[in-house]
Amino acid sequence: MLRVSSPNPTTLVIARSVTVGHRVVVSMNWRLVLPRETGLRMKGGGRSVRLGSFFPLLAWDGNDWALDPPTTLPSAEAWTTPTADFDVRVTHPTGLRVLATGKQVAPGKWQAEAVRDFTLALGHFKIAKGTAHVPAPVRITVGVEAVPLAMPMRVFLRRAIVSLERYSALYGAYPWPTYTVAAMADLSDLTGGLEYPTLVYQPATSENVPHETAHQWFYSLVGNDQAHDPWLDEGLATWAEAGVNGGPPFPDATIPPEVKDKVGESMSFWDQFDPRRYFLGVYLQTYRALLSLGPRPQVDCALRLYVLHNAYRIARPRDLLEALQTFFPDAEQKLEAYGAHF
Repeated sequence: MLRVSSPNPTTLVIARSVTVGHRVVVSMNWRLVLPRETGLRMKGGGRSVRLGSFFPLLAWDGNDWALDPPTTLPSAEAWTTPTADFDVRVTHPTGLRVLATGKQVAPGKWQAEAVRDFTLALGHFKIAKGTAHVPAPVRITVGVEAVPLAMPMRVFLRRAIVSLERYSALYGAYPWPTYTVAAMADLSDLTGGLEYPTLVYQPATSENVPHETAHQWFYSLVGNDQAHDPWLDEGLATWAEAGVNGGPPFPDATIPPEVKDKVGESMSFWDQFDPRRYFLGVYLQTYRALLSLGPRPQVDCALRLYVLHNAYRIARPRDLLEALQTFFPDAEQKLEAYGAHF
């Protein structure tokens, strides 16, 4: 038994050094108590359960331990983890349906390969299924909780198919065999959606499936240190989303002076602001920074190169810059004008 310590509520330190290339098996017992009230990542009350970011992850960025503190912004992320394989068994009351990362391989058993996280929802979902061709077939499942003014399942399904096929053509084929959209009654326009590998959450009464689907490339496939470089996932997902939606949300919004040209700042900077300023400073400014480089098709080609070189890795701003400079030699100067750091 190794000595362990918990310097804060989200970190467990195991007192053992590991050399490069050496294999170690680590196991732990843990118990999760679900909140009674609705939470964004975890939901335990009412007629459904949502388990997001609910178990310990290996905080490794490819070179060192990722020890960034948690963010205080409710819809933001601040973790970094390598890809892994998951084998999950779920026991639940009859009459409820499970939607989870990966694919169901047997009753109550789910498997996912080469993903950075695992999530599941349990509840009374109406289900629609379809297929995207990327060009290989991807089985799509949409689950919608019954709620007044819920959007039709076919809307979520159509948007998922369009987004997967569009991004696969631009950035490289979606690499997993399944994709799931869970539209839940407690989520709203204020909370927004949540992205996890092969499964995303949406409000049942509205949708921005293209944004969350873009995270399958920019966070799920190409990882990043979300606490240190949030623009590498949220900004790039906003860029991709605009190609499906015809533009980013609030395209004509004015950037507040306190967050103007700060696109490359870490979550420790953005935590002092409200979610709208975080959105304008990271999501929208990254879109505008990329748009300043030149024609959109060339930016998309550069992002395809970025994905090709960094799939299943933890990328850094310099990796993105190198891909962009293939098409835009002045990319560093232009992006630094928006506050990017390399």
